[in-house]
Amino acid sequence: MSEVLIIITILIISSIIMAIIKKNIFIKVYNSLNTEDYDSFFKYVDSRLARAMMPIYTREILKLSAYIKTETNQGVTNQFNQMMKMNLTTYQLSDILVRGFNYYCNHDQINRCKKIVSKMAEVFDERELKKYQRHYDILMNGSTKYINEFIKDKYDTFKVQVPKGQKAVIEEHWKAKGYKSLNSYVNELIKADMAKENTQRKTVNIGRNNKGTINM
Repeated sequence: MSEVLIIITILIISSIIMAIIKKNIFIKVYNSLNTEDYDSFFKYVDSRLARAMMPIYTREILKLSAYIKTETNQGVTNQFNQMMKMNLTTYQLSDILVRGFNYYCNHDQINRCKKIVSKMAEVFDERELKKYQRHYDILMNGSTKYINEFIKDKYDTFKVQVPKGQKAVIEEHWKAKGYKSLNSYVNELIKADMAKENTQRKTVNIGRNNKGTINM
């Protein structure tokens, strides 16, 4: 009986020690990455202890994050390619594809973005895939295919008629005011007018003789 208790005690103590060691290595890895101490980060994340204590996907995705943060193009590409060979869940694969897509789009690497979009077609549902295809076509190919569709989905459209000859006068006016477009100028005027009306509605009269107001 005493031998059993000793074994159980040893196992409990061992578990506690392992949990502490695991926590410490996680803290060192995450802290070095968050503080941008990349020399220490790669030292910790590639250590024998980290390999033993941290799930392989966790280590590798953190390394990909570090390469992306430092904009080490060859590092990103090597790490991305290496991770694509891993046995990944659908969620993990999607995560890697999105990270790679965003990085390569930001660095105008069209061919790599195109390959990633093709791979996304195997993983993403139609709605999610369309979002990245649209992004790729607009930013990488300069396509206007989705622009009208995007405007239709996100905005309501108004047509404004002005007296003949006033178009040029109005254009000169909004440009002089520092607006980038007639659309932004009109939107600002509408917002200001509606805000003014809302403020007036919130004004409450007080006193028998209606002297004084309170702005709510």
